[in-house]
Amino acid sequence: MPETARSRSIVDETLARLEGELVPLGLAPGDPVFLRIFKEESELEIWMKPAGEPFFALFKVHRLSSVAGQSGPKLREGDGQAPEGFYEIGASSLRPETRHYLGIDLGFPNAYDQSRGRTGSDLMIHGGSSTAGGFVLAPGAMDEVYALADAAFRAGQDLCAIHLFPFRLTDSRMDRVWSSQPRWTEEWVNFKEGFDFFENVRQPPAIALAGDRYDFRLVEGEN
Repeated sequence: MPETARSRSIVDETLARLEGELVPLGLAPGDPVFLRIFKEESELEIWMKPAGEPFFALFKVHRLSSVAGQSGPKLREGDGQAPEGFYEIGASSLRPETRHYLGIDLGFPNAYDQSRGRTGSDLMIHGGSSTAGGFVLAPGAMDEVYALADAAFRAGQDLCAIHLFPFRLTDSRMDRVWSSQPRWTEEWVNFKEGFDFFENVRQPPAIALAGDRYDFRLVEGEN
């Protein structure tokens, strides 16, 4: 598990502070974590799964300080865009030492991005004030996301899903896309399948590639 004395201190202090918010919700440090980001709304959601429960519960929504680029996927290194799609992070994704305070590497490009020839590197959720291709949180908010992910990995969560959306892919919002942003409509329709899956099931789906599309299924053993 990557850490420095500074990051360990931040994690310990943050988890102690959050315990009073977690316990009334039936949550605890170390519970599995799932993250969603919505570019247009500039929001990051922290979801957690209570011990012994099959479904994730919303713990907190943080306001993003900055999002690189605009709606639409990242296409190439240096284009100034933050990615969109479905990613997974592990303990090795934590960045305790970065010029951006603390960071979590998003793992871009994933297999889907690579199949489309998309390039980029070192794209993160991080603290600080600006970003060239990622998502920025205020230091206190970044402390919470980082600390809860760190605790979940230490408690045995292998991978944490992070879903990155251009906006909330509701039916009404998608109706506006057909005329206003037709370039990415087909891709976002596929993304909406993953968005709807979690909205309906409250469990992140197992994700695979089916040709040039994402395929979403219930994680084996979940019900």
